[in-house]
Amino acid sequence: GKGAAEAPLDALRALPAWRLALEPPSVHADSHQVGGLERSMGLLSNCRAVVPPLEAAGSKATAMLRANAYVHQYESCGVDREELSLALLQLAQVTS
Repeated sequence: GKGAAEAPLDALRALPAWRLALEPPSVHADSHQVGGLERSMGLLSNCRAVVPPLEAAGSKATAMLRANAYVHQYESCGVDREELSLALLQLAQVTS
């Protein structure tokens, strides 16, 4: 989406998981909006180095959803609890 090419990526490239990868991450930014969303992100990997951090993020997000943390902020942007649950389920399916 808008501003994608200017997004800072140093923190992403510095994630511990990339130390296990054979090559550093290659990032592509595009101003195209997917499904009319202002921002979106996709991840394509040919190694499993990204799986542990994704699993950890999914576990933390699931715990936060169960605790109802920040749900009101997502709802104010039009993303309801069911949509969040479905996204986390899809993440779990991809990482398993």
